[in-house]
Amino acid sequence: MQISEIESFALDKIFGGDEEAVEVLRNVDLAEVVERKETGVGFFAKILLRGNLSPQLEKRQWDWNFSHRKLMHGGSFIAFLEMPNVIELEGVVHSGAWPTIFDPQDFSEMEA
Repeated sequence: MQISEIESFALDKIFGGDEEAVEVLRNVDLAEVVERKETGVGFFAKILLRGNLSPQLEKRQWDWNFSHRKLMHGGSFIAFLEMPNVIELEGVVHSGAWPTIFDPQDFSEMEA
């Protein structure tokens, strides 16, 4: 399956500042979603990359916490490196249901 618009958006937000990871993810069009599930409070996707993220990466989990215009408590995009070429991507809201319509303008980085 092809990467969806929301999955691509989430990967961009999560890995925006990690240069080593971004290099592999720049060609996200070459990646393939091998599993996808909607959870009601978000989504889950297992993504097979055509390149490997470095096995020397110390980090195995990344996240991007967001505010959302239609959500009182926002949510998070989380990526787990399962293998050097497999990312598990999750989007989850902190309270309520995942919005039915995706609009990138509704998201902003949550302030700490």
